[in-house]
Amino acid sequence: MSRSFIRVFMDHMKNIFENKATRDITIGEIGLRAGVILPCIAGHGVYAYSTEEKDAITVTKKYKMNRGGYTDFMIVDDKGRHFNVNNSLWYWKWGSIEDWHNIDEKSEEKLLIKYYGWRVPVLGLFPNIFISNKAE
Repeated sequence: MSRSFIRVFMDHMKNIFENKATRDITIGEIGLRAGVILPCIAGHGVYAYSTEEKDAITVTKKYKMNRGGYTDFMIVDDKGRHFNVNNSLWYWKWGSIEDWHNIDEKSEEKLLIKYYGWRVPVLGLFPNIFISNKAE
């Protein structure tokens, strides 16, 4: 799950609880917010599982990208594709930073990966690697 999605979700949850403390919030408002948030979560899960792919790549570059206070750990393959190496709630993956550090960009060995997502430049989206043969 991308960090930007989590940040938006947490902002909505924070607003729900802050508003409840400062004024009476109606059941309709909670229902409306839940009616927006829950389909977004379900939609992201469908996106993650429906775009899942496997590939063998050769890593040519590793870099870190700072986006809004969050660091994305990125790799570039020999075809020029950029991938985000991050944790995933959907695949119960929590050690991606260690995987990123174990990737050697100077070696010519193939890296077997599983990833989900599409590259959408306008939205700043990158495919997310969640399993590689460098995983421990």
